[in-house]
Amino acid sequence: DIHKPNILSILLMERTKKQLTALVEGGDFYEAQQLYKATHRRLMQRQKYEETKALLDSGAKIMIKQKQYGQANELISLLLGVFEESPESASLDLILGLFELYPTDVNITGVLREAIKWSQGYRTKKENIKKAHPSLLLTLATRSWVGGNYGESLKAFLEAEAPDEFVDMLSDWTSKAMPSECDLICTRAVLLLLTKGNLKEANEVFDGFTKRFYAAKDSRTPLINFTQFLLLTLERDAYPFFQQLVEKYQPSIQRDPSFSANLERIAEVFFRVSQPKPNNFLGDMLKSFLGGGAGAQ
Repeated sequence: DIHKPNILSILLMERTKKQLTALVEGGDFYEAQQLYKATHRRLMQRQKYEETKALLDSGAKIMIKQKQYGQANELISLLLGVFEESPESASLDLILGLFELYPTDVNITGVLREAIKWSQGYRTKKENIKKAHPSLLLTLATRSWVGGNYGESLKAFLEAEAPDEFVDMLSDWTSKAMPSECDLICTRAVLLLLTKGNLKEANEVFDGFTKRFYAAKDSRTPLINFTQFLLLTLERDAYPFFQQLVEKYQPSIQRDPSFSANLERIAEVFFRVSQPKPNNFLGDMLKSFLGGGAGAQ
């Protein structure tokens, strides 16, 4: 049985561990990495998934401790490959534990995105949930925020299910932006959450943000008022009022080019209203002339 450990394989692993320890202690990280990869290949050929997982986990921890972050990233990437081949061996906690060992100023976006992609596939197959685990998205959101990449952080927070941390990030972003951008930052986040149908978190983020920056009602800008009325309208399933609201607040909405498209998407999500495509008179005429365009060259 290839899955069952035997005395010889145990002895070989012990010898390999001693070799790895000697290489790492001697500062020969390149040779250590080659040995990790060779042992990983040998174990995977024999379908020793648990042993491979233990080897790569241990190796990644050692490399992080030695500040060899590129090698650690590579070993975590191999570990995700083990999880792909053997879903029974998969451990989200193990991956999250490794990410927590990295200093916050080390860029691990590449391998973190690999983990997010793996998680999305794993959850789609196992749980029929077509998105990565929120804890991985929160890790990406937080690390992007610490690195000053607020745009990437915003995208990750949209599915991280962490409204309090989301508000903290938006508040920090606001503190570094022009005062005139404060309401734009809030409304942008709320609209993006609404495009995903997440009315509950959109309300939580709006409430948390406005308590910090617009506690006095008379300090609220037209855009903040629009956002509040929009949330109330979506609670009541009132499409005619939604249309009036969008029309009335056009000058505020036009301050950000993305808002109109987001509002169209929100109308589709909450009111099942699809926006008509713009007329293409010339294109339609050509299609008609060419007999519908099917097979015409």
